[in-house]
Amino acid sequence: MILKYLMVKGLDYVKLREKRRINYLMRKLRRILKRKRKRKKSKRQTAKHTIYYGSKLLNFLNRKKFSEGNYFRANNKSFVSVKIPKIFSLIENPNETLKILKDISYQGQKPYVKEMFIDHSECEELGISASAVMDVIILEIEKHRRRAGNPINLSGKVSPKNKKVLDILLISGLLYHLNISTDKRAERNEGVIKFDRIIGNNTLEKSGEVATQITEYFNRCLNTKNLKLSREGKRSFGGMIGEVIDNCQLHGGKDAQWFILAHYLYNDEEYGECRITIFNFGNTIYESLSLIPVSSKLYKSIIELTRKHVSLFNNKWTKESLWTLYALQEGVSSLVEDGKPHGFGTITLIKSFKEIGKTHYGGVPIMSITSGDAHIIFDDKYQVETKVVEGESKKIIAFNDENTLTKSPDPDNVKILKYGFPGTIISMKFYIDEQYIKERLGGKKSDA
Repeated sequence: MILKYLMVKGLDYVKLREKRRINYLMRKLRRILKRKRKRKKSKRQTAKHTIYYGSKLLNFLNRKKFSEGNYFRANNKSFVSVKIPKIFSLIENPNETLKILKDISYQGQKPYVKEMFIDHSECEELGISASAVMDVIILEIEKHRRRAGNPINLSGKVSPKNKKVLDILLISGLLYHLNISTDKRAERNEGVIKFDRIIGNNTLEKSGEVATQITEYFNRCLNTKNLKLSREGKRSFGGMIGEVIDNCQLHGGKDAQWFILAHYLYNDEEYGECRITIFNFGNTIYESLSLIPVSSKLYKSIIELTRKHVSLFNNKWTKESLWTLYALQEGVSSLVEDGKPHGFGTITLIKSFKEIGKTHYGGVPIMSITSGDAHIIFDDKYQVETKVVEGESKKIIAFNDENTLTKSPDPDNVKILKYGFPGTIISMKFYIDEQYIKERLGGKKSDA
């Protein structure tokens, strides 16, 4: 080995017989070989510990490279502190929020990390979707680390000054899911109506059953403001939610897992605040549309629209964001070729919450859809309108002044993210205001 090494270097072995020189070269070579063996061993150990038998979610995140941490701190410390930013929300701060979620997934799966400290002390805005996705990942890591005999301890900090963040953590956040809530208000459900997390996949849950539960939950929220859903309202609302859940089940792929979580906060104020999140780990909207038959009418329509946008594409407007936006329009679904009505639930849900979710005092509902690298914000700037498209009347929202899909949208509403999400997240924040809803209904007293 030494002779080979010296020959490669072009040295004359005969001239280097001195004992000290030979010993020096041998020690150097041993150090090189030792480092190589150590690196190979480390790679084998890492590969072994990132395969979570029985955990489809963690294996899926690793396959999708959501748990890669090359751009995060890389060290061998057993203690990791995760600083939750001031705004931890997929609606208002998606890039930084997704970066934190990737960091948690990456650090939590490292076998040498023994304790993870989640610091909420500087967080002032905590979105339910960001909190729920984080909880799912952390609890999955904690469960499988414990089963593997290498548990991870979870701890954290939250500022008592920010009561709203503390309420979310205690009512439906990590503190609640870890069963360490000590908040008396949360225990009594005072001023709170929770919809506990439901977990499903593409085979185990029936969308109709869950849609009924969500509809009843929403009706309970309305009851706090002397309102209720009519029979037709229940049917319509249940149908919208059911189709959104169907999308999670059918478009997510074979490894898809989906989740629903909601909470409603109300006190003596004239309106209450409701937050709902529906999200899945699986195929993104773009990936789902990419799987439809190339001979289908829908695929041909998408390709034709894409050709019109080729000259408009840039780092802020891409093929993925175009396809994601197109998928939200009425009648668009990867299942539309089966002859059954699809593609109506999401756009109708968006329109409904934008119409009834405001307050008499100017409060505006806000909603976002995050799928892959695409992020779409629904605020009060652009509305869903009924337009004639290819001879058919359809509900459209294109996020531009002309409300046409042939032009690029407002970059403030349709964005490309630096850090993507392997699946789809729907985040909703809206209000229930008795006075505003009655005005919208034209003076009717109770039924919505």
